[in-house]
Amino acid sequence: MFRRLGLVGVLVFNLVMVTFVAAPLVGAATATVSPDNLNGWATISRRTASGSFVNGLSAPGAGVGSYRMATGAGGSGPDLPGDPNNMRLGGKTWLSTQLLDLTRLDAISALSYSTYITTRASNTSVAPSINLYLDLNGDNQRDTTLVYEPVYSVPEQAATTTGTWQTWQATAGRWWFTNDQGTKNGHTYCASGCFNFFSDIVADFPGAKIVTWYSQRSDGYGFNFVAGQSDAGGPWNDFNGNIDNFSITVSGVNSTFDFEPLMTCYVNASSPPGNDGNGGTSATDAKKTIQACINITGSGGTVIVAAGTYAENLNVDRPLTIKGPNFGVNANTGSRPTEAVITPASTTNTL
Repeated sequence: MFRRLGLVGVLVFNLVMVTFVAAPLVGAATATVSPDNLNGWATISRRTASGSFVNGLSAPGAGVGSYRMATGAGGSGPDLPGDPNNMRLGGKTWLSTQLLDLTRLDAISALSYSTYITTRASNTSVAPSINLYLDLNGDNQRDTTLVYEPVYSVPEQAATTTGTWQTWQATAGRWWFTNDQGTKNGHTYCASGCFNFFSDIVADFPGAKIVTWYSQRSDGYGFNFVAGQSDAGGPWNDFNGNIDNFSITVSGVNSTFDFEPLMTCYVNASSPPGNDGNGGTSATDAKKTIQACINITGSGGTVIVAAGTYAENLNVDRPLTIKGPNFGVNANTGSRPTEAVITPASTTNTL
């Protein structure tokens, strides 16, 4: 038994199609960030960590997906390019952008994002955090990193918890520096252990602005979300959580970034065959199996299947459109190319 994806042109599940159009990045109500339209963002992961745009878990009112950050156990997997061998063994993953480079802290009046924590080590309070690489003396070089971790703003905001979306108003919370900045106006800025309100930091460091630390890798970009740590072990082991609905107001203009899954995924089992390790973002980045595309395509999205034979048992659990190579071709009058054919991966039936 088989099904030809070109005979009727399209195989539709639940007859729903959604199109996302990326909004401008400056002054946008909402800009969608997805694997096929990163809109100025970049991803990178070290060791056992990974980051991915996923379907089905989204902040309330923020589309159909989010960005997942998972650290793994650390201690194995590849170094990042340029890192000395085995210098950093912890699993760590970043979602970064240079869109905010040269933005002064005193121009930021609001900054918030949402997190969802699925699993983390027991007796820990970690959640995805923000790194801002800062120039403090006006030479456009990084002098320090300013870090926001929700756990250190518990007196002002809720404690981090698992199994629910939480929104963090970072400009109302407490931040810390990665190196000593002394004492200013009665506020102590020690390395890693002194927590100060964003408003005090803005007042104590006039002219401080976001800059890229290094551009060879995206973990050096000026603004980044991060999960994980440099050393193996510790509180970040086997963390699995998501971020979404990042909103920032700069000089009175608000931009919101909605992290979404791939909405159009390409499959090719023939010449040249795709690879399920590919992103599926284009015909030249195609996956090899239809199911691999189904797994990462957002609700209402489209899977485009090239000619070939696909030995698969498909599991479709949300509205999707699956198009074969003869989609849109009239069977009576059109010239039809080679079909895409699905055959069962197994003939075994379980009753």
